[in-house]
Amino acid sequence: MERFSYKTRVEQSGQTSYAVLSAPMGDGYVQRAPDGINTRGDSWDLTARGIWSNLVDPTCVNGLGQDVRGISDFIDRHAGYKSFQWTAPDGTDALWTCTDVAKVKESGRIMSLTFTFIRTYVP
Repeated sequence: MERFSYKTRVEQSGQTSYAVLSAPMGDGYVQRAPDGINTRGDSWDLTARGIWSNLVDPTCVNGLGQDVRGISDFIDRHAGYKSFQWTAPDGTDALWTCTDVAKVKESGRIMSLTFTFIRTYVP
């Protein structure tokens, strides 16, 4: 299984949600129960900025100067359904998927990519 090892920008934000079933009973009472065995959902909104080329250098600091085409190719290889390993900014090392990438050409060969990693669970 591949590991996402590219650097992303500092402005990263994460979100956690929980899958919960609820049944209102009247008089304000609501019965709640977990929906499934993996009820916690995590996601991270990420940005990477760098050069669009065929040279891959995932070691550059803070996502600047790295080849963002390598990031786009990595996400393409996983096609939105194949999981990959990644360590989130909060230290969570887990399996993730990515279904969308937005590309913005800034100038010359400089591009910005924005994408969301969604935590996944596999048996």
